[in-house]
Amino acid sequence: MKDKLKFTRFQRWMELLAVAVLFILFAFLVSNWSSIPASIPSHYDASGLIDGWGSKNSLLLLPLVCLVMYALLTVVSFFPKTWNVPVKLTDENRLRVYTVTRSLLCVLKVMLLLSFTFIEISMVKMRPLGAWFIFLTMGGVLGILIGFIVKIIKVSKPLNQQGTDFPS
Repeated sequence: MKDKLKFTRFQRWMELLAVAVLFILFAFLVSNWSSIPASIPSHYDASGLIDGWGSKNSLLLLPLVCLVMYALLTVVSFFPKTWNVPVKLTDENRLRVYTVTRSLLCVLKVMLLLSFTFIEISMVKMRPLGAWFIFLTMGGVLGILIGFIVKIIKVSKPLNQQGTDFPS
């Protein structure tokens, strides 16, 4: 690929939002640590109800998972040739397909970080997640994937066969 894949304005905003969510997650945990009881919810059933309890220290795991996930998805976003895309790449469509695929990675990163942050806050506040949580999270991830796959297929077509609504 001759053209370097640059971050779009949308992708930069998503990255900024992801960093902000990570900051909020860690800041929330640090600012509430002294008031968190020794035993906190550690597991939720499919309907979002608490069905397991664990040590306060188990709260440290989710932010670390979020940090690792953020780092891995960020690193992967710089290596488009390693991505498996659902279309045939050509010299003409490669940059467009890679741009939309990177946007997919950025949006998924934010969605997952928001979901994990909500779980962490629910654990600290000792609240159930609610039955809606699993459906909203899975539906959100599935919706994002389907929407971006459709967009990738659309931008993979030659320019004279595309609509005029190419996103940046």
